[in-house]
Amino acid sequence: MCPVLFILGITFPLIQGNVGVEYGELRLSGGRLPSEGRVEIYYNGEWGTVCDDNWDIVDAHVVCHSLGYINATEATIGGVFGSGSGPILLDDVFCSGTESLLIECEAEGWNIHNCQHSEDAGVRCDPRRIEHFYGYRLDLSAEFSQSLRDLYISRNHCDMNISVSALESGTEVMRLCVHRLLFSMHTDGNLISKSQSNTYHMTVSKECLKFVNDFIRYFYTRMIYVQLSSVKCLHTLASDYGVTAIRDYCDKLFYKLLPQDPSFKHQLELYNYAEAVEDYLLKEICLKYFAWNCEDFSKSPAWYEMTGEELYALLQRSDIVIENEFRLYQAVEMWITHNQRIELADLLMSKIRFHMMSPEHLVSIPVNCSLYKVFENIFTSKLLEAFQFHSVPVQKLKHYRNISDLSYHPRIYTTSDWSTLLQIPSPGSVSNERPLTYTHKPFHGALVPYSASGGQYNGGYNPSRSSPSSFFQTPKHMSQLYISSTLSWSAYYHSNAQGCRNSNVICPYDTYPVATLSTALSKSQNDIVYHNRILWLCENKSISFVQEMKNFTAVLPVLNNTALFLFACETGITSLRYVVRPYYTQ
Repeated sequence: MCPVLFILGITFPLIQGNVGVEYGELRLSGGRLPSEGRVEIYYNGEWGTVCDDNWDIVDAHVVCHSLGYINATEATIGGVFGSGSGPILLDDVFCSGTESLLIECEAEGWNIHNCQHSEDAGVRCDPRRIEHFYGYRLDLSAEFSQSLRDLYISRNHCDMNISVSALESGTEVMRLCVHRLLFSMHTDGNLISKSQSNTYHMTVSKECLKFVNDFIRYFYTRMIYVQLSSVKCLHTLASDYGVTAIRDYCDKLFYKLLPQDPSFKHQLELYNYAEAVEDYLLKEICLKYFAWNCEDFSKSPAWYEMTGEELYALLQRSDIVIENEFRLYQAVEMWITHNQRIELADLLMSKIRFHMMSPEHLVSIPVNCSLYKVFENIFTSKLLEAFQFHSVPVQKLKHYRNISDLSYHPRIYTTSDWSTLLQIPSPGSVSNERPLTYTHKPFHGALVPYSASGGQYNGGYNPSRSSPSSFFQTPKHMSQLYISSTLSWSAYYHSNAQGCRNSNVICPYDTYPVATLSTALSKSQNDIVYHNRILWLCENKSISFVQEMKNFTAVLPVLNNTALFLFACETGITSLRYVVRPYYTQ
């Protein structure tokens, strides 16, 4: 039966669950006082926790203020108030201190994190309240919104006109009657509200004219629908007239829209557009897409349509995903010769990481490189430094070279020398029923499942089977000094606790799904660390997301195409590529 509450002789049913809880609402759990505890936030119908990465007192102030306390006295990390349950919803939260709600702060995005519940963030607030009583509220805001919508349609009591002219012809194509007060209520500094004239003139390209009404209606309703056919025009209008809310919303949608063009032509057009309107967020989105999908991008006709400045910006990134550095070098060389931009060779080649090429590839450059004879002096110095990297132990190399320079850092190389591909079964898929054999692996000391046909076992989704896994070997480092000194790696994808336990491995995780990439490191090995990555692959090809591993572990958001800040994948994530990335320590 439903519980009841008895007040003044009247019986009221108590409604259970999360009825009335709003998106982004906060609560504190696990504390001895109401003013302290583990921070929990409500999203998508459930409560979840916040990871303590970069969690500090400024973030705690925002939490305490939003809960009605005058200030925070401490920001706690490491699960001081106990480990939560359910999803970890936010990670790498960064607040400036001016926000009124935690969801207004910067973060990685919903459900994107690399944490365990042992890293749940918490706060201790000053128990004094800003207000002791909030009173009762009559809320007719929905009715007010409908009234404003009707006002825009009726055009009654207008005190301002918006004249819209076609960019191509300069002639007026429409005139809209609006209300100046409604525009002045927006705090984003839009240009229309700043106009002192009774008529405001807008110039809009022919292709975007059909979206002007939707754009103006937003000032009345604070609502707008964005589709693939309208996103560029609405982004243009928002950028031209300073409506930052619409522009920022369109920026987030580009994550979903960019993968829809396999030719990369549309993505390059958007990047050029972002440069023209100085939208740095959109530029970063496009550059990230180019970097993560560089293997396919470098093979497309759009590769040669980049400007030298755009290619230079791309080459500065460490998150370029490519087979190996030599493959990237070949693509840059082809761009230079195809576009006849010899004068840019020195600049662009300065961003190629020759140290990360194998000696075999380095030796082939003087023989096969069309630019070598023209720029022999440039190449000679770079090749010499690269060969030194492959022949001088790091203990001595540190005295002569700056090993913190990016040229000594690998990008994300997908060659089988440094990575392995692991197929991910979708929920409801049929289990792999191939017979299993078992073998002892020295880095686990336990029985590990193998397929009867080869060196790895990729099980199905059935929780009674072991987790999908792959076993492979890499050198300890990119330097040729370590070519014969190998590490054995085990890659697992644990969709649930039962599959993890069935794999005969240690399972300390309190959040699933989780990906692990482990090896046996010698305690004396302190010159090398590993900054490994996991690539989320759509149809085993395009990359939807690149995730950092922390302590050889990555807690994964649910692998579907609705996660925020992933490049969309209509078919869902089908596989993960585990990439080993060795670094010399300082």
